[in-house]
This record gives sequence, structure tokens and C-alpha cells, in this order.
Amino acid sequence: MISVRPIPVDLSPARLAGEAGSTEREAAGFLDRAGPLIEAAGLFDEVEPGKVFQGAVPGRGPTVIVGLCTLGPRAAEAAAAAGPDRANWEVLCRLALREALDFLEYRIDLFLKPTGRRPGPRLAPGCPDLPLSANRDVLDHFGPEQGRGFELLPSGEMSGRTGLVVVYPAPSREAAPDGRCARCARQDCPARNGGPGGKGTS
Repeated sequence: MISVRPIPVDLSPARLAGEAGSTEREAAGFLDRAGPLIEAAGLFDEVEPGKVFQGAVPGRGPTVIVGLCTLGPRAAEAAAAAGPDRANWEVLCRLALREALDFLEYRIDLFLKPTGRRPGPRLAPGCPDLPLSANRDVLDHFGPEQGRGFELLPSGEMSGRTGLVVVYPAPSREAAPDGRCARCARQDCPARNGGPGGKGTS
């Protein structure tokens, strides 16, 4: 189990303003208030899938990488009670979680590099190949202390937009082609490749 904290997140007022539809001055004022509440961190582990997942097992290899990515409990609390700043918080959480996830994946790549392996295509619970129950499975694997600030809805989805569970099947010596996101209709997935909140966008 490898902890990645703190994760650097550096968002400019121009970037936030461009996506939130506000002025740079407004975005800068919001970042002055909200930025210190972002405490991005991550955690990952290479595990035997049968020892973690109670339902469908992702991939067919002997191990998978499971991970958590979070913006921290203070950001989760502030985003949930955002009030007039709700739109800015939604954009800030999406951009910050995207940066945090990119950094977590960079550390996973470094972890696997000495063995000559690469992680398989990223999955998030709710993907066609990974049921929502995987959220609970991964949180249970890491334990209550590491899962502090994560809250699941009755549906199994993650509450809010400040945390994310990710799974990378079957680390191998060649990266597997990633076409899952192109086939998936879940446009609002925070882990989506090439879409909102996913790697491959700017």
C-alpha cells in the first residue's frame, strides 16, 4: 500500500474562469478562499482481485492496481455547502481531481517501471466493466482511516465530486489499448479519458 500525499494541485484563475464562465478577478478571489481547503492525496495498492472484489473481478490477470484519489475532507465539506459558490466549486473540484488523478497515475507508472510493466486501462466504478459495488470493495480494502471523507450513496455511487476510486487491471509489459471510455455513455464520469474530469483533456 503506497500513500501519495500531498499531491500538488495548481490551478490558475484564467483556467478556472474559462471553465466556470466567470471573470479572472472573480476566479482569483474564489481561489484565494477555496484553494487552501484543497488537500489532495492518493493511495494505491497492487492486489489479487479475488481478495478485494466481492462482485465482478476486473481484468483476467493475477493482480490489479486499486487506488483512491481525494481532495480532502475540508474540500468535501465546503463543496457540499457551497451556496452561491456552487458552480465555482463544481468546476474547481473537477479540475483539481483531474490534476490529482494525473499525478497518482504518474506515481503508479513509477511504481511499476522497475518491473517493466505498465498499468492496464483505467476503470472507475460504474464503467461497463466495473460495477458500482467496487467503490465499497476498494474502500473496505484500504480501511476506514484511509477512506475518511469518502461517502457512498445508497446506489453505490460516490457522494460529491471530491473523491474517486480507480482500478487498473492486469499490469503488463505493454499498455493495453484503452477504448472503454469511447464505448461508454457515462459522460459525467470524473475518471473519463478524453472527457470531463478525465485524463486526455486540458
